[in-house]
This record gives sequence, structure tokens and C-alpha cells, in this order.
Amino acid sequence: MAYVGIARHIRQGEFHAAINAFRSPLLSWLIAAAALGSSDYLHIGKLINIGAFLLSLALLYLLTERLWHSRLVASLAVSLFVLGRGLSVRMPVNS
Repeated sequence: MAYVGIARHIRQGEFHAAINAFRSPLLSWLIAAAALGSSDYLHIGKLINIGAFLLSLALLYLLTERLWHSRLVASLAVSLFVLGRGLSVRMPVNS
């Protein structure tokens, strides 16, 4: 959600408010640029995150395949990355 707020500040020209010491600016810039024709920052942010995740999978596969010259090792690296991402998602706790 913080990236969406920063993207809103960028789109509104409030660059001083968009400066954040905890967030990387690239994701916010991409959301702000993609939201030129829409005001649905949340869905645009989700799409950009999914795209970045898929791109990182492809790059990880290419890197490991070139390093170890094995499609099996590259596939295993991508599988472990996906599994690790799935485990890092916080599940809501029922109270």
C-alpha cells in the first residue's frame, strides 16, 4: 500500500512527499507511469508486481541455466523461488 501512496504523490507532483527512506522508488514510478489513464492504483500496482515476479522467474532460470548448464537445476531454482515466495506470504490469523 505504501507504493501506491508514493505513486499518488508522484502523479500529483508532490515529489517532496514521495521521498521515502524505506521503499525503492522504481516500483512507485512504474505504478505512477502506468496509471496515466486510470486512477485504479491498487490494481495497477498488483499487475506490476505480478509482472516483476514473472520477469524475475525468467531471469533466474536464464542465470542458473547458464551457470550450471542444466535445465533441471534451473527449473529447481525457479521452483524453490516460487515455493519460498508462497511461504513468505502472511496468512491472516483467526482470533
